Amino acid sequence: MNAFEAIDLAEASNRKVIVKSWRSDTDVYIEITDHGPGVSPEELNSLFVAYKSTKPGGLGLGLVISNLIISQHNGRIVAKNRVPSGLSFLITLPCADRT
Repeated sequence: MNAFEAIDLAEASNRKVIVKSWRSDTDVYIEITDHGPGVSPEELNSLFVAYKSTKPGGLGLGLVISNLIISQHNGRIVAKNRVPSGLSFLITLPCADRT
């Protein structure tokens, strides 16, 4: 939802959310990229801090809960600003043991 809300702020010609997934021998990757306005460096550093939100009226819990769930599955989530605009989240999860 964050990505779709972010593109509402983008120019009409650049409203895109791209979701990619791939895997290696050991991990599964999911990347969600929006073409919205991105966030400031200060906001980027606090995206996973409880009760800090970049959205008016936001609770600041969505990414915190997502990070907790991903961490409990031995994964990680990383956010980065895109150039010239937008935000990208990369989720990495270990592949299930097939034995």
